[in-house]
Amino acid sequence: MSFEVGTRCWYPNSEAGWIGCEVTKNDFQDGTYHIELTSETGLVIPIETKHLESNNAMENNHEFLPVLRNPPILEATHDLTTLSYLNEPAVLHAIKERYNQRNIYTYSGIVLIATNPFDKVEELYSSEMIQAYARKNRDEMAPHIFAIAEEAYREMINNDQNQTIIVSGESGAGKTVSAKYIMRFFASVEEEHFNKEGDSKHQEEMSDIEVKILATNPVMEAFGNAKTTRNDNSSRFGKYLQILFDSNKNIIGSSIKTYLLERSRLVFQPTSERNYHIFYQMLSGLSSDMKKQLYLTNAEDFFYLNQGGESTINGIDDSLEYSTTIESLSTVGIDTEVQLQIFKILAALLHIGNIEIKKTRTDATLSSTDPSLQKACELLGLDPLTFSKWITKKQINTRSEKIISNLSFNQALVARDSVAKFIYSSLFDWLVGNINNVLCTSQVSETINSFIGVLDIYGFEHFEQNSFEQFCINYANEKLQQEFNHHVFKLEQEEYVKEEIEWSFIEFSDNQPCIDLIENKLGILSLLDEESRLPAGSDESWTTKLYQTFNKPPSNTVFGKPRFGQNKFIISHYAVDVTYEVDGFIEKNKDTISESQLEVLKATTNPTLATIFEFSEAENKTNITEQAGTIQRKTINRKPTLGSIFKRSLVELMETINSTNVHYIRCIKPNTEKEAWKFDNLMVLSQLRACGVLETIKISCAGFPSRWAFEEFIQRYYLLAPTDQWGRVTADMEMSLEDMVAFCDLILSEKIDSKDKYQIGKTKIFFKAGVLAYLEKIRSDKVTELAVLIQKHIRAKYYRSLYLQAMLSIKNCQSLIRGVQSRQRVDFEMKTDAATLLQTLHRSTRVRSQVFETLKNILEVQTAIRRVLVSNFIQREFESRSAIMIQSKIRANSPKHRYQTLKTGTILIQALVRRKQSQEKLKQLKIQAESAASLKNSAAGIQKELIGFIEELISNIKENDAKTTEYKSLLKHTSLPVVTGTNERTAAYISTKNQVEEDKVTIRTILTKYETLKDLCRKELKSLESLEKGVNDEKFASSLQSSLELIKRDISDLRINAIEKDNERTSTSSELKDGTDCTDNAVVQILTKRQGDLINDLVNVVFLEFQIPQRGRTKDCEHFYPVKLLISIVNLMNKFGLRKSSHSILKQTVQDLIGKISSMDAKKCVTFGLYWIISLHKLSSLPQEPAVLNKLQDKFYKTWLKQCFNQMKTVDSILILFDTISEFTLFFQGTTELLTNIITALLQHINAKWFNDLLIKQNTLSWTHGLEKDSEIKKVLDWCNSHKIRNSTEYLRNVNQACKLLQLRISNISDFQLVCEFCYDLSSLQMHALLTKYRPTQFEKPIPVDVLNHLSNTARRERTTMKRELTLDAGTETYSVENLFQGHPIEASDEHDDINQLINQLPSDKDFPVIKELGSLLA
Repeated sequence: MSFEVGTRCWYPNSEAGWIGCEVTKNDFQDGTYHIELTSETGLVIPIETKHLESNNAMENNHEFLPVLRNPPILEATHDLTTLSYLNEPAVLHAIKERYNQRNIYTYSGIVLIATNPFDKVEELYSSEMIQAYARKNRDEMAPHIFAIAEEAYREMINNDQNQTIIVSGESGAGKTVSAKYIMRFFASVEEEHFNKEGDSKHQEEMSDIEVKILATNPVMEAFGNAKTTRNDNSSRFGKYLQILFDSNKNIIGSSIKTYLLERSRLVFQPTSERNYHIFYQMLSGLSSDMKKQLYLTNAEDFFYLNQGGESTINGIDDSLEYSTTIESLSTVGIDTEVQLQIFKILAALLHIGNIEIKKTRTDATLSSTDPSLQKACELLGLDPLTFSKWITKKQINTRSEKIISNLSFNQALVARDSVAKFIYSSLFDWLVGNINNVLCTSQVSETINSFIGVLDIYGFEHFEQNSFEQFCINYANEKLQQEFNHHVFKLEQEEYVKEEIEWSFIEFSDNQPCIDLIENKLGILSLLDEESRLPAGSDESWTTKLYQTFNKPPSNTVFGKPRFGQNKFIISHYAVDVTYEVDGFIEKNKDTISESQLEVLKATTNPTLATIFEFSEAENKTNITEQAGTIQRKTINRKPTLGSIFKRSLVELMETINSTNVHYIRCIKPNTEKEAWKFDNLMVLSQLRACGVLETIKISCAGFPSRWAFEEFIQRYYLLAPTDQWGRVTADMEMSLEDMVAFCDLILSEKIDSKDKYQIGKTKIFFKAGVLAYLEKIRSDKVTELAVLIQKHIRAKYYRSLYLQAMLSIKNCQSLIRGVQSRQRVDFEMKTDAATLLQTLHRSTRVRSQVFETLKNILEVQTAIRRVLVSNFIQREFESRSAIMIQSKIRANSPKHRYQTLKTGTILIQALVRRKQSQEKLKQLKIQAESAASLKNSAAGIQKELIGFIEELISNIKENDAKTTEYKSLLKHTSLPVVTGTNERTAAYISTKNQVEEDKVTIRTILTKYETLKDLCRKELKSLESLEKGVNDEKFASSLQSSLELIKRDISDLRINAIEKDNERTSTSSELKDGTDCTDNAVVQILTKRQGDLINDLVNVVFLEFQIPQRGRTKDCEHFYPVKLLISIVNLMNKFGLRKSSHSILKQTVQDLIGKISSMDAKKCVTFGLYWIISLHKLSSLPQEPAVLNKLQDKFYKTWLKQCFNQMKTVDSILILFDTISEFTLFFQGTTELLTNIITALLQHINAKWFNDLLIKQNTLSWTHGLEKDSEIKKVLDWCNSHKIRNSTEYLRNVNQACKLLQLRISNISDFQLVCEFCYDLSSLQMHALLTKYRPTQFEKPIPVDVLNHLSNTARRERTTMKRELTLDAGTETYSVENLFQGHPIEASDEHDDINQLINQLPSDKDFPVIKELGSLLA
């Protein structure tokens, strides 16, 4: 063996069986090899040995040298015989690797190893999978149970030879399920065959046969399977099912043979185990009436069912299983009446278990009136008195007399249980016989041409306590293992002969001595039968005979006596040494009832039970006859023992198997907890030893275990040939067989020193163990050498290009530096000339400012003197006018009172007169209403009169406005003096001021009434228009006339009041500001009535046609002209109380901006949106509702962000976008904080987008993905650092940590925990999603399975507890303008901006009629 540093190997471990190691030290000092191994977990194992060529015991308590490990390419191979090193850890590791990859099937030469997943994998056995494996060779598809079934089916058809598929394994390994799927495959493939041929008649026949064959499974499972600690559906008997075919290879029936039913389970079950399924199905499925007839209650009430403590199985409904069993019984020909009789027998067995036998001092008693006895005898049709008698007594027949003696208490219990076991065993055999009669009739027997047998038999068993059942089971496995070894040996030799290679006889361990020990004439079974027939035979005397007979050469090589105890013996089986306890061997071997009890049972009145006993007696006679034919002795009429029956059945089985072509399936149970996809190394290793897989590998290793086809070998190892020979392979040139043999011989003769290590056959190359690993190492070294050579040339070319680029850059830098120096010199000269000119201008400006300051002071002095003089003059004039006005008011008070009284009387008289006139007028209108034309003319006249009144009223109002304007102009040239002097003058002034305020209120009231009357006039005019259409109703005409008279009267009153107030207003001194100015009314009309035109001018013309300011083309003050104009107009509307209209203008403006930015070119969209984000922020200073403004700004901001997100396709496009935003943010007078907030929002989107791409869009990931994405992140962060964007790394932490996770190597759970500390922002669910997609490169180790399992469990817990999302939110819902401008004060709008000046800046080539009209009114 070679243990160079770096060699991968296996070392024994008590917990895992074997652990992977690597040689890290190998020193040879003083004739001793000092070796250090480092395990995958970091454990260092020192070894000291004198030699490296054997696995004998070593010094320093190291029992074994390490075992060499296969190359990684071979570790998960689908066929174990292709492994270079065929050893125990290599086989175990290969099966485990495939199991972790969810591949439960693995080939080991001719054996299929099936590992139980303890999970539902129905996709492996679907109809599509059956079709995929049909008509395919075994080597064409992945390992599968269907491949074995197809191989057996095709060999039967092509070679006309019977086939046998042996399914073995320990309880819970999946034998029964595997046998089911094999039967399903045969039925499906045969049906598909005839579907294609169109044989409809055969299809109907086959469907009936197939249903009956498949229906045997539920029946056999119900009566022969039970729950054990290892398996919820454990088969407690062996079964050999033959599927029968005729000469046309059609399925015509089947036959079942059973072996060694576990009778003792009926009367005893260990803790947490159950009796046979049929009892629990019966109790759950029978109706209440039927259960009353059978005296059945619950499982806990019966001794035969409550010993295990568990009466249910998780996930199994016994009532549904009962329905399936009943249906299957009907399918196989057992009608309802017979089924009822069967349930009576089963119920009687339960009552037998409850029979109470009382113990006396020396014997036992049983009352014939015992309730359970009465129920059992009633159901079985037996006499209770006779039955109870022979439970507690026995009869010994001598030549002269019959002696009856009492049984002890324990013997009575055994007698009771023996009767129950005998009845159940007979029932089981009768059921099997009935099924065989249905599925294999005499007509079918005559047409049988071939068959395929499926042997579902128990595997090797080794428990803490092993009894007669384990002895028989292990005896059967010894026979099967011997047949298997001979079969493998035979195939191996045939392969060598077929390939015509030189070979020598293969020696292997034969288990014939162990078989001879058991079945020879003086073997264990013979001595057991002899002791069982003796009246005084006992387990102790039989054990003594065993020690005397076998504990000496040569049998002592396979037989042993334990050091302590005289009730045990040891047999060295092929798998392991097993210690058997002899207690119960004799009784279990007899396993029969006395003649007296048998006579009682035969006297039954139950017809079904009588039929069962007749069938059982016939079978016993057959067994006795067969035994008499083979052994001519006086004891031929004796009852055969269970051991002899089993031996004879096993001999017949082996003869059948030897006459067929055998296929092997070894089922493996991976763990004892029945946990899905859990692999227990030690448990699997013990089963591999027990099922003979390792023994097969030893046989293969003795010859040439590894074999490769010529073409596969050339494709893999052509690199080891001289380079001039590579072209024949890389150019895909066709090579003849002779050329391929020569090419292979060229490689092997050069690289392998001895031809004894390989043989070249006709189609394959055969290798000794370890040769392929040696070739793989040479190939790996060669690949590394070639890779280094390629890297050397690539690096040379790369660094040369870098050198040329550096030289070019140096020259460019020199040129640029010279240019900079020249420009600096010219710039210095220009600045010197400019400084001289500035000094000259500065001196002249300073002298000029001194002269202007002197003149300004002189003018201020003159102005102050003149202001004092004029102020004194105005004060004197004001006092004089105020005295005159007070006198006028006092004098006018008395006439005003008289006028009011006269006015009231006049109005009353006028009202009476008008009423009289209206009545007369009404009579006339009634007459006129008869003609539509006359009514129309009348309405037109009234309308004309009304228009005249309105025009007159408007002219009066205009005169009043003119007088008001004249008075205002007078106030502009004068100032109101301060009233000083006496108290009388002060009181007069206050009275005058109050009178002015009252006049203001009166005028407002008149104007309000005027507006009301205008609306009323409009309504009445509409009524007149409807009247013109032909309304002739007299009542309506009367109403119209009265309305017209009332309008005339109101207008007349208004005119009189207006004239009176006009006289009073000419004498008032107050300014009339609130709505009386004609200019203000016109402005309000534009802002309300013409609001649509105003919005059209503002939005569609000014904003949408306004060009975004460009650098160097506009002044800073012109940047925000549009928003200044908008703010000025909105302030104007708010001034007049038009808050709702201002909201409409703002909303319409922002919506149109959103529409434009959504359809704008990507390049213009960035600057346009950025400009308006900054501009719209200035609207926050308006006195509008903040929620309304923020909602509009948020909508525009999110729309702009979406446009920016769409442009971020690559890193270059992201950097270009960042440059544009940075440049224009500062150009548009934005702050660095605003720039930071915008870039932060984009970084958050990049983080979510890139992270989600790694999670979702990438099917597979590797460290190269992480490296590439890391370089892109670095470019973005470099830009952010160069522009002083704070905390930029934090906003990309998720994708950054995901990249690091892909680049870091994870060798064990400790490494993974360190990675978790670094990737603190990634959840376990996200890390699991990333690492599940991770695929290692060629020279990279995969992530260990235990790490993935640990992460999977953590992610599962996190999913159920924390409810975290897998992906990040990449939308715009979380962004708002409030966050964007957080911490920045709102710039107040400039209230001093002249709206006229802003309107005058509009382009002269555009027509804005409404805005210009508004400007002219405000001028």
